[in-house]
Amino acid sequence: MRALKKDEIWRIHGPAMLKIIEGKILIHGFIHRKGSKITVPRTRIIVLKVIEDSIVEVRGEKLDCLVKARVGEEVIEEWINICNRILNEKYRKILIVGRVDSGKTSFTIFLSNMFLQRGLNVCIIDGDIGQADIGPPSTISMSFLRKPICSLRELRAEEMIFIGTDTPSYALPIIPVAYKMLIDKVKEYGYDVLIINTDGWILGRNARILKTSIVNIVKPDLIIVMGMETPLFKWIPTLIVPSPKIFSKRTFEDRKMLREMRYSFYLKDSRRRVINIDEIVFLNTLLFSGRPLSDEKRNEIENILGEKIIYGEISEDHLYIITHRNISSEKILLLRKKFNTTRFVKSIPKNIIENLLVGLLDKNFFCKAIGIIEDIDFMERKIKILTPYTGEIYAIHIGSIKVDREGKELYKSVTI
Repeated sequence: MRALKKDEIWRIHGPAMLKIIEGKILIHGFIHRKGSKITVPRTRIIVLKVIEDSIVEVRGEKLDCLVKARVGEEVIEEWINICNRILNEKYRKILIVGRVDSGKTSFTIFLSNMFLQRGLNVCIIDGDIGQADIGPPSTISMSFLRKPICSLRELRAEEMIFIGTDTPSYALPIIPVAYKMLIDKVKEYGYDVLIINTDGWILGRNARILKTSIVNIVKPDLIIVMGMETPLFKWIPTLIVPSPKIFSKRTFEDRKMLREMRYSFYLKDSRRRVINIDEIVFLNTLLFSGRPLSDEKRNEIENILGEKIIYGEISEDHLYIITHRNISSEKILLLRKKFNTTRFVKSIPKNIIENLLVGLLDKNFFCKAIGIIEDIDFMERKIKILTPYTGEIYAIHIGSIKVDREGKELYKSVTI
């Protein structure tokens, strides 16, 4: 048991659990009372302010997981004042931008909980495709807040858009479209407050172009900038919010571990689904959009390559061949010359396709679930997907990340 005095500020280092035995404590923007239990995830630090003398029980991986903050160490008072200003000025569509590890997610939670405490209907869009908390990595998702939270991972995606990569610079065309689709969907649901948390890719020309596109689509009432001193979008009301001074900086391995945990969660209880290729729309690939090669053309290609191919197709803009192994660029050039074509010519070893992450979409192109490609039978024109989803599939969005059925990342930047 620990006794905490009114107005003290403390930090809880995850993984840990805190239970309030007596008193009232402000945790992540929400006032918790006797009986409340708070779970702090691994790699997270949560700051609390004691509202009245309290007694708590704390259990953590480390004995010193609950640490009293010294004067000036934390920005919680500034966050409280900024959130009260946002509440009082009635901003209702708020976009949060900033650098990696600047506190965007923590402030999203803090502000959302304060709105919830006022009885407002709060919706959050999680746009961080690399470190997605609501949906799986490589998606942009939305969820409504129905109770106070300490982590966005406590929420379950109610709608999501599959991006197919965890790197924003690889998905410049699709990310703004995803925001537009989710904004329209949130309007259908109805909300009092919409808070949009974005990824940490903010510096540089292409990053700024992407964020400007998002701003123009979202049309926020207010932009929150974190970890930077310069307002980025001067035509929109902007508040610069201080980042936490003490935080748990995530390493590359930490981030990979967290992504794999999310993949594992969204792939658990997967079963094989066998789907007719000709009954499905495929996105993010030209594969299956052409005509299967005639026997004559197939023989010509096999003679040039000096080996049998598994499958081939051709259209006005592409020639695809599926092979048993990598084909040299010299032989690809010979194919171009042979067919005297400006078509996009691509050779794909069959094992490259296996374990690719996919999004399973409905007829409105919202992602219902993720899955991984187990195999493709090109002769029977069947694709085998491992997924927990059992509903109707209208389209399959092919991603560029390979993961196994346990969620372990195998390879990135695959294009087919």
